[in-house]
Amino acid sequence: MKIKFYSFITMMLIGSFAFGQTAISNCGDFTAGSAEAWPEILTAALNTDGASSQEAQSFSMNVTSLPDGGANFRVFKTTANGGNFFGNPQALVLGENGITVAAVGFDRTVKFQFSTGDVEFDFLSVNSNESACTATSAEPSTAVSDCDAFDDGPNTTWTDVLTAALDTDGASSQEAQSFTMNVTSLPDGGANYRVVKTVANGNWNNGPATALNLGTNTKTVPGVAFDRTVKFQFSSGDVEFSTLTLNGEDVSCEAAAVETLTVTTTACSSASSVAMTGPWW
Repeated sequence: MKIKFYSFITMMLIGSFAFGQTAISNCGDFTAGSAEAWPEILTAALNTDGASSQEAQSFSMNVTSLPDGGANFRVFKTTANGGNFFGNPQALVLGENGITVAAVGFDRTVKFQFSTGDVEFDFLSVNSNESACTATSAEPSTAVSDCDAFDDGPNTTWTDVLTAALDTDGASSQEAQSFTMNVTSLPDGGANYRVVKTVANGNWNNGPATALNLGTNTKTVPGVAFDRTVKFQFSSGDVEFSTLTLNGEDVSCEAAAVETLTVTTTACSSASSVAMTGPWW
């Protein structure tokens, strides 16, 4: 009995450590680097952030797997005169990794560059804020297929659609259109999204498929000078997310309340009031 009990505890512990594990290449908090030697970037601060960029900037990562040959990270930051400073490469190790960049008296950009996206981790924080790629969100997760904000897609390749603007909306449809989604779970094989929009002559333009990642995913379609329709199509309704915004507004997945319509009818010589529930066709 003791053996079975300890085996159970061991399995639970292993499962708890495995929960939230992901690779850098699958975490939406990282962006693509411009240098081949440093393909993954984790941004801590931008000079446009103002006073907060002057504060100490840090990251902490618990690495669970390294690729053959290992992996490195380094600090990139801008200096007081606007120049660029690149720190020395530092080897990532299994277990806890991290660094703190000291505070300064000027606005600056600070980024952490990584040599490969194949590093796996089960904890990541930037400036003491845990990444959605590893955190258990306080917000409950919802599947795309269970969210009333999505409409049925046009085919089996693009099964769900989030509408950002319709040409009938007029001037507001000309503005930039965007969505941001915090993905907490992806189906086996992953999932994609793409932008579909009408152009100046009314024809449809279908954008390329873009892979969804665990964590923050966002897309902005620039503004134009004509009324247009903009939609975001998703390849699977099995994508789960904890938060979703559309054009900067939080999206509710609850169905709209059914309205009650009161109709007055006349039967024989007496009038009676009959309550009818929608939808009213």
